[in-house]
Amino acid sequence: MALYCFVMATDGLIARCQQCGGNVELRIAGPPITCGFCAAAGPLDERTTSRLEQLRTDLVRHGGSAQQLAGKQRLLARRRGSTALVVMLALWAIVGAALWFTPAPLPDGVGVGAALFHGVRRQPDTIGNPIIMRWWFVFACACGFSVNLLLWSLYRRRIAQVASTVLPLPPAGDGRAPRCRCCGADLAAEGSVRRCEYCEADHIVMGQRYQQHQASLDRALEQLRRQVSASLQQRASGLERFGALSTFLPLSLVLLMPAAVFAPGTYPVLWAFPGLALIASLVIIGVAAGSAVPAPRTLSDVRAGDAMIVSGTRYEVQATFRVAGQGELSLLRSADGALLGVCVELDADDTFQARTFAVSAGGDPYTAALGSVERLPLDAAPSGLFAGRDQIAALATMGAGGQVLMSICLWAAQPAAGQPPELTLEPASRVDESGLVLIARERA
Repeated sequence: MALYCFVMATDGLIARCQQCGGNVELRIAGPPITCGFCAAAGPLDERTTSRLEQLRTDLVRHGGSAQQLAGKQRLLARRRGSTALVVMLALWAIVGAALWFTPAPLPDGVGVGAALFHGVRRQPDTIGNPIIMRWWFVFACACGFSVNLLLWSLYRRRIAQVASTVLPLPPAGDGRAPRCRCCGADLAAEGSVRRCEYCEADHIVMGQRYQQHQASLDRALEQLRRQVSASLQQRASGLERFGALSTFLPLSLVLLMPAAVFAPGTYPVLWAFPGLALIASLVIIGVAAGSAVPAPRTLSDVRAGDAMIVSGTRYEVQATFRVAGQGELSLLRSADGALLGVCVELDADDTFQARTFAVSAGGDPYTAALGSVERLPLDAAPSGLFAGRDQIAALATMGAGGQVLMSICLWAAQPAAGQPPELTLEPASRVDESGLVLIARERA
């Protein structure tokens, strides 16, 4: 039997040392675990050690990128556009209204209420009773409408659940950083998107929002196992499949509508089914809205004052501005003062890429022959390279018949003839999404 205890005064993973009985804080990745009291190199019981080794194996097998937000931030940041759902619900309403007028007119003295809520039986040796046909047409559309809404609400709820799996574990003690959801190590970085320096899993850090703390070591280790058992890409793909199913599966009811011609009668008691589905949908939507994880900003929304890690180097975003034909450009500065220009874009594979620009001071003096200089709105950090500016003058120089960007020159104001630019940006390279991390910050 495993010999361990859990200490309620901390939210960390705690086991008991087999040598001295002291408490040992567990982690899946990072330096080897030793007892802080007796310095034993192998302080854990065989069962706990075996489970930790299995978790380490799973982390290595999946690789660090399996738990990173590359390509998945859009799924977590948006609550999936509801355009398809709105279109489907509108179609059900239109089809139901159109089918109501398809059969022969209702008999004299029979109103809409009587046709929908009073039982009618088909006479022997007759088909195509207009009341029965209308009832089944409308009932099928009502079921399609309610099932669409119910499945979609479950889908939205599932998105919130997947998003919550990217939240970190609570800190192991007062004043400590949140812990990695995959290996349990403290997260040393800052910002709303943090990458574990041991297992490289990404996290969305939103104030005091953490994953639910498990009150036993067995459950805590099982929680870590579930985290590394599937990549974020697998979870995202499963959501996409369920979203398509929730949208189009109810359309199969259309295939059953012709059977209304042969229906033996109407059954008003069946209206309880779409009614209950609608009630359940509203309850699920309300619960999902109340427990949704706040949406983080993604690489598509870089702002001055943010930080960005590009190919392993951390930069502070000094300013952003939009150049016609080039997109949103960000000027970054590293801790050692090096400048870098970055233009983040979404490619055809629905993943982010960045074009980087080498930045140098000065450049070729301005002449009218180079073209017209544009005055561009500038979003500058409150303190930094462009503090206090709200505009910048830019001139993009194109080559190869106007198809290839050669350089972008920047001035604080409209330049005079012969005035060199303050900065010159020249295309350097491309960086794929695995080399980009946005540390989004909100200004006070």
